[in-house]
Formats: sequence, C-alpha cells, structure tokens
Amino acid sequence: IWADRTIPNLSEEEQNIIEDWAAECFQTLLFNLVNPEQKQTLYGEFGIDWQQVQLEMLEAFGDEDRRESMKEGTNIFRVLIKTLLKAGIITDRT
Repeated sequence: IWADRTIPNLSEEEQNIIEDWAAECFQTLLFNLVNPEQKQTLYGEFGIDWQQVQLEMLEAFGDEDRRESMKEGTNIFRVLIKTLLKAGIITDRT
C-alpha cells in the first residue's frame, strides 16, 4: 500500500534506486532458495556432492521448465513479481 502512494511521488533517480534494490533482493532470494551451493552442509551430511547436484539440476530443469513453473498461479516468485510490478516498485527496466 505504501508503495502505491509513495513511488509515484519520488524522483526518477529515487525510483531507480528502489527498483534496483528490489531486483537485487529478488535475485538473492531466488539464488538462495534454489542453489545447491547454499545447501552444501545439508548435502554433505548425506555424502552428496553439492556440485554434482548442481550439474544434475541444470541438466534436469532447463529454461523452459523454469518458465512453465512461473506460469503457475501459486508460484511464490510469480506472486512476488506481480506484487512488485503492481506497486510500481519494479518496471520493464528491470
């Protein structure tokens, strides 16, 4: 709600700063949730090499798979993107 009222009143430079920050946070969240490197300790407890997991994930789930999952209405990343876009926090620029 605050973004709907605040963002339009900011300068273009301030809007860009907020948009860049939001994009960076989103990318970090996405990276941390799906990247096997972030789960090294967990994989190690079971004798699994996280780098092998990463290679196999890249082989099993391509760009098309990721795009399809983003179309699901319950995908948290889709919901987050739509919310940020509707609030004016992100634009076509990012």
